[in-house]
Amino acid sequence: MNAVYITRPWSFFMTIASVTSGITYAYYELNIFNPIIYLITLIGAISLHAYTNVINDYFDTLYGVDKPDAPTTRYRPHPIISGIFKPHHILKISIGYFFIASLAGLSLYFLKRPLILFLGLIGALISLEYTGPPLKYKYKGLGELAVFIVWGPLIFLGSYYAQTGMISFKPILISFPIGLLVAAVLLIDGIRDYEYDKSSNIKTLPILIGKQNALKLYYILITSPLILVILFIVINILGIPSLIIFLTLPKLISLIKHFSKQIPDTAAPQTSKFTLLFSIFYIIGIILSKMV
Repeated sequence: MNAVYITRPWSFFMTIASVTSGITYAYYELNIFNPIIYLITLIGAISLHAYTNVINDYFDTLYGVDKPDAPTTRYRPHPIISGIFKPHHILKISIGYFFIASLAGLSLYFLKRPLILFLGLIGALISLEYTGPPLKYKYKGLGELAVFIVWGPLIFLGSYYAQTGMISFKPILISFPIGLLVAAVLLIDGIRDYEYDKSSNIKTLPILIGKQNALKLYYILITSPLILVILFIVINILGIPSLIIFLTLPKLISLIKHFSKQIPDTAAPQTSKFTLLFSIFYIIGIILSKMV
């Protein structure tokens, strides 16, 4: 059970949202939906997400970023710091989740989706290099960009391709709103941990551009998805029912007002909840657009 809990399963809804949105768009555009392929895609993506979370804990501990006084240990039991597992156990667990993701990718390959292995490999490499050598781009202010690419274009395109067997630019475009929101979750986490990261000599994006500039960027990331939905309707990528997404506006305004006063320890979970709410209405909007 601990091997599941340390993957931070509460974060998987972002992966579920991205996969489901990409597959829903395949149904909207081409009237294609295969529940078995959806399930395999979901298992593969979630397993890769679990692998990412576990291997990042390993490298963060290895480099001394995660330690007993780190902010991350305040809201969850850290698998190594708390003594639940030894570092070599964490490596074995991460390999296990990668193996499951690989099996899902191979299953789709044999279902005549050969490019899924290439897309999955890109996702795995981005996940590994997030904190792993030689790039370690999380410590160079590139974490938000990587998260946007994976939970935006990469998962959306992979899910769309798994269903249709086709590559299209449209699922990449419609991935932007959710990709930006997932990036915002990481950004607000970095803003919250600004002082600690600065004292640890970690070059996160808030450290590089300054805390106030990072907060302004955060506001852009969480508001632009609504603007993008309007744009997608105008250029006929989404239907008018997608305007249902504006039911999330009161929550968005509340989030901005709250964070303009103080960044709480729960800033990332609160942003995650808004991302989940947005994702639900985004998917509903796509389905309603198909029905009219």
